[in-house]
Amino acid sequence: MKHKIIKLKKNTVLGVVGDIHEHDAQFNEILERFKPSEDRILVSVGNIYDNGFGIKIAESVTNQLKGLHEQGISHTVLGNHDYRHIRRGTRSGNGLSPELTWLDDQPWSISFKFPNGKSVLVLHGGVTPKHKWSDLNNSDIMYVCTVDKDGEYIPMKRKTINGKIVLVAEREGPNWHEVYDGRFGYICAGHHVQKDGIPKYFPYSCNIDTACYHTGTLTLQKFDQKGLGDKIFAYGIPSSKN
Repeated sequence: MKHKIIKLKKNTVLGVVGDIHEHDAQFNEILERFKPSEDRILVSVGNIYDNGFGIKIAESVTNQLKGLHEQGISHTVLGNHDYRHIRRGTRSGNGLSPELTWLDDQPWSISFKFPNGKSVLVLHGGVTPKHKWSDLNNSDIMYVCTVDKDGEYIPMKRKTINGKIVLVAEREGPNWHEVYDGRFGYICAGHHVQKDGIPKYFPYSCNIDTACYHTGTLTLQKFDQKGLGDKIFAYGIPSSKN
């Protein structure tokens, strides 16, 4: 779905929550503490599915987000794990669950505009130095972690390390956050796992994927028209996925 632009009221607070990965206990704590409402808008960076406590949990969380969205107090962008389930269901010919059908209708990215001109772009992965506004309509922004010297996205590949299959970059390059120049406004993203459980901040962007499945920590970052606000950390039991 195309990039969306949403205009906000002056007193609005955005609460952007990182990759949930089937951890409903932490997500429910985030909801309880943030208290989404007409002027407190919850936004998910996606990756509701996988690496946690099972598909039923993913479906439950998705339905919670859908319900909040229908109230006009929440938005969700699509994550690569969610998209993988959508593609798998489409290819199988068995159709999509109601939860995946709803997720399939969510955008790749959303720009939230405050009345004073400040903006926050929420997407799952990242952008490259070559991306233009039109590229925010493309699915590749779900996957960007690192870029090469020519400003191209570096794909990930599967590699066996110490008997485990892991994803690593095909070649070396900097994290996209390090070279992002602010052209799309401030970006809040997930996707790039922070296994120390600490969100990372850069001049024009932040990464709030605090590896809930590994650390048990789910992060929500607040924004208002002044910029970055405080954070909410929800702690709980991580899954066995690493």
